Amino acid sequence: MVNTFIELCNRSIQAGYLILAIILLRLVWKRVPKLMYRFLWCLVGLRLALPFTLETALSLIPKKTVIEPEILYAGTPSVDSGITAVNQVVNPMMAENFTPAVGASVNPLQVVMIIGAWIWLIGLVALLLYGVISYIRLHYKVQDAVLLKENIFQSEKVDSPFVFGFLKPRIYLPYSLEEENMAYVIAHEKMHIKNRDHLLKPIAFILLSVYWFNPLVWLAYYLFCKDLELACDEWVIWNLETADKKAYAKALVMCSTERKFGSISPLAFGENAVKERIKNVLRYKNPTVLVFVMVMLVVLVAVLCFMTNPRENNENEIILSNDSTVTTDLLQEIVTEREQEENDRSNPGNISVLLKEPPKLGFS
Repeated sequence: MVNTFIELCNRSIQAGYLILAIILLRLVWKRVPKLMYRFLWCLVGLRLALPFTLETALSLIPKKTVIEPEILYAGTPSVDSGITAVNQVVNPMMAENFTPAVGASVNPLQVVMIIGAWIWLIGLVALLLYGVISYIRLHYKVQDAVLLKENIFQSEKVDSPFVFGFLKPRIYLPYSLEEENMAYVIAHEKMHIKNRDHLLKPIAFILLSVYWFNPLVWLAYYLFCKDLELACDEWVIWNLETADKKAYAKALVMCSTERKFGSISPLAFGENAVKERIKNVLRYKNPTVLVFVMVMLVVLVAVLCFMTNPRENNENEIILSNDSTVTTDLLQEIVTEREQEENDRSNPGNISVLLKEPPKLGFS
């Protein structure tokens, strides 16, 4: 379990660089279609979920493995983040607090990592149980909902529209929703289903449950849910006129409610960040071809630079021009043999020849 926890720590550190890059991009490039951020957050999910990654020279990840499993048994524990400033701060602290005493039967870092692994496991189980329990509670809450049409239901127990379900997702609307706003709300929720957002969010919540110890993953989950809503709004208003966009923004205001954290299952889609969504709807303009090309380039750069690990060569290996590797020991042996051959050629007298006595022939 400890090795698994170490592997997850390394994987979350690798994904953390991509999360920071996306956050920085969101601050710099605000008018970009939110569909791009939807793709980028999906890349973060793949980075966290995949147990393997390719190695390229284009990777911007400083170090492939920051925490080695051998650190548990090291006389002087240390990490290699690939960033000198970080190593100079972290490693002296680790050496001071976790260096085993002479004659000690156990490395103090082993005890810390075992406790950390158990805390991680308890947090994982707690979050998964929270998701399952909230899903069951919401299921029973809308069990008596009345069918309106198709997969759309109405219930007096819900305050705002949301999508609920995995294989057969349903749209739930409150009875208080006015008729003039209903068409826009239904179009929005149907777009969630069309984009498979009702599946992406539960997957994201599972990844959050696994990597709950990393604050950047919590921030990524929050921004991911927000960007899904913004991207869905943009899909709906793609071909709408200005008057329809205002009507859509009004529908968002009418559907907004004061909701406490956790009042809706993390596996269901409800309306959130209404103020930001209204601003985005009113100022939205259809992107040009140039913007789409730039979006594709950004996604490509993210894949090449943050979805891959750097190539790390062993210190006792040398890469030859034909991509073959030899160890320095073997290289030294080859050089020594070549030098010996050159000396033998230049000084023939030094060549020693072993003459064996011929076998004696006898007759019986």
